[in-house]
Amino acid sequence: MKMTNEEGRMRNPKAMQAEALLELVGKAEFEKRGDSAVLFAPEELTLANIEAPADAAVVEERRNLADAIKEHVSAKRKERPILFSGPMVRAILSGRKTQTRRVCKMGNAECGVRNEGPIVVQQPATGPAVCVAKDVPTLKCPYGARGDRLWVRETHFESRKWRHAPLFAAAPDFIYRADYEYREELSSVIGCHQWKPSIFMKREASRITLEIVSVRVERLQEISEGDAVAEGIERDAAEFKNYNVKDKGFPWLGGVGAAVLSYKTLWESINGAGSWEANPWVWVVEFKRI
Repeated sequence: MKMTNEEGRMRNPKAMQAEALLELVGKAEFEKRGDSAVLFAPEELTLANIEAPADAAVVEERRNLADAIKEHVSAKRKERPILFSGPMVRAILSGRKTQTRRVCKMGNAECGVRNEGPIVVQQPATGPAVCVAKDVPTLKCPYGARGDRLWVRETHFESRKWRHAPLFAAAPDFIYRADYEYREELSSVIGCHQWKPSIFMKREASRITLEIVSVRVERLQEISEGDAVAEGIERDAAEFKNYNVKDKGFPWLGGVGAAVLSYKTLWESINGAGSWEANPWVWVVEFKRI
């Protein structure tokens, strides 16, 4: 027999504590803080966020309730897969990449392509961000909302299935092509075997988990120099990399002097010629590695 919501809460003390804290802080206080302190950044929920009473017992009760709501919110986080190329995987691992831009699509049409009016992103109290444009149906961000997590899919090889082969006897369970791309043309680290494309990666094989910090929508060409650097582009002492030039190291042939120009070549190398000039609306997902 299906339980009612009230019966479910009665059997779940943690949920009851979480609801009690929500009531304690108050909806008005949530709105004043932008719906963020508890719902999206539970680590910020401390007694400093709440008026501290003088009674030590009440202080302890609130501390316990704060711990309960953190656990409650953490359990509601959603995880989704996201694909990254080898260079971008290396950028994430090195700490250079904290943003990604993905075309905002509606079926076969790009979000906003049918009008030149402003597009805004609505961030509801719960759930993913929403792209809203005149004459364009509401579109939720497919990558999630603040606090949600993304697990990275990348090109890999499941070496644990080949333990009987001397080449993989002492290898880790999974080998990632991003770690060895620089030597692929000379000799593959997996011998005559084939790499498995990133789209086929299973969750257990993923080594990188990201937490979404923010989501917004903007035109591709609105990217700033700082955001271009946060996209993980490479540079040497003198210039930024030109990703349309297929060379193997430093100095790069045909390097560029600005981060945005470098990101333009990166975008075109992934999305094809003319993709930068199309200047589509894009989801800008900012994240941190956890």
